[in-house]
Amino acid sequence: MEREIIANAYHHVYWGVPIAVYYWMAGISEGIFMIASLGWAFGIKRFKSISLYTTIIAVSLISAVQVLLVFDLGRVERALHLFPIVTGYWHESAPLAWGSILVFAYTIGAILYGIFVYLKNEKLARFFGLLTFPLAGALCWYTGVALELNPSRHPNHTGMAALLFFVGANLSGWGASCLLIWARDYFVKPENRISPDVILMLGQMLLIGITFDLFLVFSEFLQMSYGTAHEYHTLSIIKTVFKGAVPFWYMGVGLVIPFIIFLTPFGRKREGIVAASAFIVVGMFGMRVGWVLVGQFSQSFF
Repeated sequence: MEREIIANAYHHVYWGVPIAVYYWMAGISEGIFMIASLGWAFGIKRFKSISLYTTIIAVSLISAVQVLLVFDLGRVERALHLFPIVTGYWHESAPLAWGSILVFAYTIGAILYGIFVYLKNEKLARFFGLLTFPLAGALCWYTGVALELNPSRHPNHTGMAALLFFVGANLSGWGASCLLIWARDYFVKPENRISPDVILMLGQMLLIGITFDLFLVFSEFLQMSYGTAHEYHTLSIIKTVFKGAVPFWYMGVGLVIPFIIFLTPFGRKREGIVAASAFIVVGMFGMRVGWVLVGQFSQSFF
């Protein structure tokens, strides 16, 4: 007797690794711009010398991920639906609609800030820096919101998702800034190198951020351990299928190893901070992969 078997029908994962790469690169861009704005927008002189350099990197990253997002749609022309003036399909109740505005506004603001930094126009650089700074923060907050507002996908459906994404973005961006400064100093003459105090200050910021992120992750895992059946099921998937991305890559490589480095004398040196920064930047990609794909795993394969 013939019959149709549908129990093993696999469903397409709509948000895959390209979206995780978008979250990762957008977060790095936002965190780098935070550092770039300290010089001209907030008047911290020691950061002025790297403002233009880091702004160019931030703009390059956010521009690249927009191309990635458009092609991930499958139907490239549908990207126009996110802009109300063009097609009229935009709707204010859709988080992704607001996200498209944030991405576009942040990109334009960062470009204008970089232009006036290059022209050494302190007044306009300060204006566009202060204008774009909250847009950068809102962009990374929104990425978590886009995931948390889907009630059927754990661990995304939690108010902590936006905070985790915001903190992770800043950590990866600050770490990338350390790596960029180190790379720049490697190719320039000694008299043109950035003051070591800049990396030392970034190292202190990273230690505070890592400590806070570890607390957030602990709180989230505690919630899943004593939570609903869906939450416990998600925790089981994280500890088995995604143990490489989340427990090892994100928590181990991205948080625990840098935390240990910062607690040693090596972590108070320039080389130690650069090493810890490299672990953070790599590890945060595991966080993005885990939080994007874990919530879709059960729906896709069971």
